[in-house]
Amino acid sequence: MLDEFRSARLQAVRLGWEHEEMVAAIHADERVMASHRGVLSSEENHEWMESNIEQWERCGFGLWVFLGDNGELVGRGGLLAIDLFDSQEVELNYSVAARCWRQGYATEMAMAALGLGFEYLPGASIIAFTRVENASSRGVMTKVGMTFERYFKLRGIAAVLYRLRRKKAEASGLLNQRIS
Repeated sequence: MLDEFRSARLQAVRLGWEHEEMVAAIHADERVMASHRGVLSSEENHEWMESNIEQWERCGFGLWVFLGDNGELVGRGGLLAIDLFDSQEVELNYSVAARCWRQGYATEMAMAALGLGFEYLPGASIIAFTRVENASSRGVMTKVGMTFERYFKLRGIAAVLYRLRRKKAEASGLLNQRIS
């Protein structure tokens, strides 16, 4: 998987320790983390970083930080290996800094990650999930071609699962998108 790439408006760089402060700012923002498990403390952010940096070493893929032309963090996102419903899955995961909301960045990040996922990974599908009430994230999932699959409980919270199958991604041209 690529360590760095450029999408239409963003520079993506493999998540590393040098990004800890940038990512901590997103994880400390109540607006962003309302759709996750809540704001992360400095220690929790450090543990999150450690886990996600180790994911790259273990799996050969993971999260990138997405930077704007000014070098400021727009968001973080990519692909995670997870176990869900006793099945190994690849999860599309993304968060965008609140100041960058409603500018199409989540969709751009998601499209790039999905395209690379289907190009470099052998799986038949990629999933994404969010809280039921997170209409913005559900909208992104739909916009990138994912299909609603089911409701479920995630750590006791009502969530929705979406999935994009390789055949649909290939038919939609997702794999032909431009990444440099």
